Amino acid sequence: MGTIARAFIVGHVGADPKLDQTNSGKSFVSFSLATSNRRGNEDKTTWHNIIAWEGRAELCAKFLKKGMQVTVFGRLTQEEWHNKNGEKRRKTVIILDDLVLPSRKQAQTSNSHDEETVFGRYHSDDIPF
Repeated sequence: MGTIARAFIVGHVGADPKLDQTNSGKSFVSFSLATSNRRGNEDKTTWHNIIAWEGRAELCAKFLKKGMQVTVFGRLTQEEWHNKNGEKRRKTVIILDDLVLPSRKQAQTSNSHDEETVFGRYHSDDIPF
């Protein structure tokens, strides 16, 4: 039986995603998503690293804004590199597969937590590229 490494996260965008390109011209965005959990009497914030490629990257750059609550579906992977001291470093990254954006009403008032807000869901099949 195979294994599965998937993520489903509802959180707040840490900063406006900026569209960038690799040396080969492939577009991408990298942004962080904050989630909070209560531990005792305090909230603990965890930052998740998200990467979106090509059409999904353009969608994120166009619609996502700092503080906006979004739902992200993606694959878990690890990036590895060596720092200046030659030490091996790694971080877990979520490669965006699917994204749920808030309705226009909620996007305009991103601090709103209206439970009856209707979400618009964008599937990879809906993206024309």
